Amino acid sequence: MAAGHGAADVSSTRVASAPGLKATPAGSCLGLCRPAPAVLRAAVVIALLARSAPAFAADPPGIGWFAQLGLISSAVDDCAALREGIGFRGFGDNADGGLTALALAAGVGIQFDSVADLQPYTVWTESGREDSRCMIGGWSAFVGLRTPAIPVGGGSSVRAGVTRGRLAVVAERGGSWIGETACEDCPSERLGFRGGGYFEYYLAFQRESGARCLIAYRTYAAESDLRNSVIVGVGYSFR
Repeated sequence: MAAGHGAADVSSTRVASAPGLKATPAGSCLGLCRPAPAVLRAAVVIALLARSAPAFAADPPGIGWFAQLGLISSAVDDCAALREGIGFRGFGDNADGGLTALALAAGVGIQFDSVADLQPYTVWTESGREDSRCMIGGWSAFVGLRTPAIPVGGGSSVRAGVTRGRLAVVAERGGSWIGETACEDCPSERLGFRGGGYFEYYLAFQRESGARCLIAYRTYAAESDLRNSVIVGVGYSFR
């Protein structure tokens, strides 16, 4: 620790309220708490899959697997953001992997979203004075359907798909990860943040070598304190 600051030298003075944070009547969700029509979108994708089912005959038989890393940006439900004193959007990392077989795909994933702390406290580290930050970490399991590989030229193909998953989250306000060197015995606070079910729609571009990139949009059920996520990633698909 820096001179003059012991391991327990932590200021825990909390900001009573964030600047510009207005009170909202109980039960108000500013119009963002309604669930998106995810089931209708899923039905459209499933109909397209059924129409193109014979094209899977050209895919290699057997079970394959995939792994990918990406960047994720998630929108926080406005009610939860006001309740917990955090920002309305987080940015972070996403990783997932799983198995594929013809039209089916299943796997697991993890994600970490860093969210602005609108009610921070101050801690002292070897790097000096730092404000607390908020982190939303989650892990999920999913299963879904995908289209056949559609050639687009140059040895590349494209697939579309939809997955149904469930996300469990742990959200925390704290200082254990801030700065290049963490403080010792930093205070932390667990946030009452909820996960839930989601639908994810994606478009994946893949080379013959197995290298792939994708863009995905995820919409969460009303029970979740997240509203939607956008994911851009790269990875590899193996057969």
